[in-house]
Amino acid sequence: MELYAQRKNGSEFPVEISLSNFASQEGAFVIAFIIDITQRKKSEELIRKEKEIAQMYLDIAPVLFVVIDRDEKVMLINQNGCRMLACQENEILNKNWFDSFVPDNERKNSRELFRNLIDGKLGAMTTVENEIINTKNERKLISWKNTIIRDEKGNALATLSAGEDITESKRQKNMIDK
Repeated sequence: MELYAQRKNGSEFPVEISLSNFASQEGAFVIAFIIDITQRKKSEELIRKEKEIAQMYLDIAPVLFVVIDRDEKVMLINQNGCRMLACQENEILNKNWFDSFVPDNERKNSRELFRNLIDGKLGAMTTVENEIINTKNERKLISWKNTIIRDEKGNALATLSAGEDITESKRQKNMIDK
């Protein structure tokens, strides 16, 4: 458990306390391990603030940002992505991207493209276009730039994709071409 301890000067600091039962011939005892976790708490707070700043930058971007892990689950999405999909972040995270937000007729090809990216068979930053479908059953044509997120050993963990809604510009171009 985590609590606050008090120094002789009256200031408080965070500690982690672990308790363990110990039995001997002399009776039952409780052993307590108390660890000062001040540095860990400072590090956790710094990481939290950095994540908030990164999320803020993602949220002001005029494109959809989405991180999809190897299991095809959405791990991160920005606010523009939530608007495009017409739902809240908590309704998107941990859902299978392809089953939830790719139309049936495009699902197989999109999955294959994803697998090729994750497996290194397709170069990152390749531009591709495909449709997504939101919770209002509206289809949007998205132009994607994809990159791979790797661990320290170079193994692919997920894709980071930036998608621009090109539905209207394609529609206008098709009208002009006709």
